[in-house]
Amino acid sequence: MSSGGDTAVAKIAELVKETKGTLCIAVHRNADPDAVGAALGIYEIAQSLGKDARLIAPEGLEKAAKELLKALGEENPFSPPEDAESCETWFIVDTASASQLGSISDAVLGREYVVIDHHARNSLYRGKGVVDPDAGSSSEIVALAMETIGLKPLKPTATAMLAGIIYDTRFFRLAKPTSFRAAAYLLESGADYRLVLSILTRGRNSVPYSEKVARLKGVSRAGIYRAGDLLIAVTCIGAYEGSVLNALIDLGADIAVGISRRKDRTRVTVRSSKKAEEVLGGAPSADIASHIAAALGGSGGGHAGAAGAEVRAEPLEVWGAIASYLASKGLRVRVLEEGRWKEECSD
Repeated sequence: MSSGGDTAVAKIAELVKETKGTLCIAVHRNADPDAVGAALGIYEIAQSLGKDARLIAPEGLEKAAKELLKALGEENPFSPPEDAESCETWFIVDTASASQLGSISDAVLGREYVVIDHHARNSLYRGKGVVDPDAGSSSEIVALAMETIGLKPLKPTATAMLAGIIYDTRFFRLAKPTSFRAAAYLLESGADYRLVLSILTRGRNSVPYSEKVARLKGVSRAGIYRAGDLLIAVTCIGAYEGSVLNALIDLGADIAVGISRRKDRTRVTVRSSKKAEEVLGGAPSADIASHIAAALGGSGGGHAGAAGAEVRAEPLEVWGAIASYLASKGLRVRVLEEGRWKEECSD
């Protein structure tokens, strides 16, 4: 993987220069503020170089990202996935696996593409791009690239990238030195810090009814297991997976796994605590997702605290793959409470 130093971030502009024809910048499905901020930064770099560029969101934006664009007074700049066929070159931003590209996966992987990402495990990366697991967000990688080439982002883009950094570093709790460097540059470029805090804290203080229901369902179905000193919660849930799993982590789980059946495939979402990182080493969420994908034939990736995978396998096979990962770490799984997740996932 490319290193995250100044040479690497300067490489982004060179990679944009090399593109031919229509350049499309793709984010992962249900794109969050970090994906949106980084994509807008790449878009500005492309425009500064006279490139024909467009933004593609395969399955829309998540709530916080939509509210961000609305607060910035920006129309949604992302084209629908149907436009993917017209793209000749791709930049894949903040996306760790093919499954995260959703409906545009075939269109992207059949073309020349570049990966810009910060996840610890990225199964899309083939040597072209900048993937820096030492960065706290994809937005900071792009912001530092702009600083390196002397390109000052427009205020809306600077604000969006700052939001991406704050969102992915959990209000700087997971920040890296580059996070603060990039944030300083964006603030100097006119980023509206107060607006970012207003948008990102609004969602924390006002949880929609449907999300509350999803959290309660997820908790009520959860199975609870022990592996060494780690507590693992597994649930079956089809919406607001990240919110449900974060609630389980807040309740005391060291590893929280959400399993969702989607027609002929199973989607797996993983969250891990700091304790899990200390006990298991590496990037546990990403390692679990990658292990599931490798064991069951699919794609997966992410970073230490959050990751996902998609496989064509049954939920119980997914649980078997998780148990085998833990066994590889010398941990035997014991049941504390089976919960109802297995029967809910088999319906």
